[in-house]
Amino acid sequence: LYPNISIENESENSDQPVGRFGRDWMNYLHRNHRQRFMTLRMTGDLETTARKVDTEALERQEAIYQQLLTANPPPQTEDTIVKARHLNSLRLTAEEIVMTEIVLKPR
Repeated sequence: LYPNISIENESENSDQPVGRFGRDWMNYLHRNHRQRFMTLRMTGDLETTARKVDTEALERQEAIYQQLLTANPPPQTEDTIVKARHLNSLRLTAEEIVMTEIVLKPR
């Protein structure tokens, strides 16, 4: 007498792993918006939404990084450590912006 329950909305990309921003979004949703997390999980839309968040975040991060790079070009020096430090700080700044704008928002 038990119903045969199955999830119909299996994603076609279920063999592809979810990226870093998608995993962070799922963790945020699981910790802070438990009901929304369970709803997406039960309907089978959790992984597809996480993949969308991941691709959107990666595209936005690259766009922000390019904007920051044009606004703050790397220093003209022979020291590669100084250049690497500058580029890493720009990358981390873009990453923080993406985390607050895209990843830490319930969908």
